[in-house]
Amino acid sequence: MYEDFGWTHAIAEEGQIFTFDAGKLIALDAKTGKRLWTYGKSLTPHLVYRQGDLYGLSGSHKPHDVNAKTGKAKWRLGTSTWIDTRLRTEVT
Repeated sequence: MYEDFGWTHAIAEEGQIFTFDAGKLIALDAKTGKRLWTYGKSLTPHLVYRQGDLYGLSGSHKPHDVNAKTGKAKWRLGTSTWIDTRLRTEVT
């Protein structure tokens, strides 16, 4: 279900750069460029940072929260946030 958006989103916080590579969320050291960790697969390239947490969506639009320092999931929802506006129903 991964869509090629043709662009990626990046955030710089706490000496790290968070961005996407081939549908995976990655963290890079801002000084060295060294990859620190990789998370997920087939993620949408949308990301929000707040107080050490990275919030995003899977390719099937299921929200998740990743710890910015460790790259480990804090939680993942099994329910999609995708809404089909043509049918006006939520897709689960």
